[in-house]
Amino acid sequence: MVFLLQFTALFTFKHGFFDSGHLGKMVQLWEQFPYTQRNGTHMHTPTPGIQAFAFDFGGVLADFIDPSGMLRLAEVAHVPPEPFKAAWARFRNQLDSDEVTVTEYWSLVLDSCGSSVPRSSAIPRLQQIDTEGFSHMRPFMLRWVEELHASGMVTMMVSNMSTATYHTIVEGQDWTRHFDHLVISGQLGINKPDPRIFEHAVSVSGVPAGSILFFDDMETNVAGAKAAGMKALLVPGTNFGFCIQN
Repeated sequence: MVFLLQFTALFTFKHGFFDSGHLGKMVQLWEQFPYTQRNGTHMHTPTPGIQAFAFDFGGVLADFIDPSGMLRLAEVAHVPPEPFKAAWARFRNQLDSDEVTVTEYWSLVLDSCGSSVPRSSAIPRLQQIDTEGFSHMRPFMLRWVEELHASGMVTMMVSNMSTATYHTIVEGQDWTRHFDHLVISGQLGINKPDPRIFEHAVSVSGVPAGSILFFDDMETNVAGAKAAGMKALLVPGTNFGFCIQN
């Protein structure tokens, strides 16, 4: 409970919204998921519960690319923001599963939105802006993960992310030491919400699926985690990650 209230307060402060009804609902949901430290100390109930916490990356651990970032991308492509955003989202799953390379992805995006800019100069710039848009970590979330890890919880990241993006913004970062496992869609060739990526996370965690609590900002991914037997909660108010699932 302490961790949930700390998380909710910090998230609310950071993102400028507060809804006491929603907070109450999150607390009620949280109380369904007692968790147990590895040393056997039960945190808020005598019944065994959550032994592992899993987190999405963009929209949970880090900011999702925001409208200003999307506008910068559209400006590089010399097209209006809306058709660019639609094309950006249309092919994103192919990038995140490593079905296409970074260059192939941006070529698909530019072709789809009718951009005539030279690919050789535009694609490196697009990739740079896009990567920067997902590079803003949320310190309060990282502190929470650090505390969970220090208390003996198994901690994981389960993210839709290309291998190229992983190497650029995740691999070797100091904060990764607080995670026991990093589950990356590009390395598996499987994106959320496919239950198989969650089944892989369960396998590497070493704990039962029902003892893992997963946080994501997309309803489809929360549903995918639940389909794999995990507990899952939706993190609200995170920019426009919904555009990929719609």
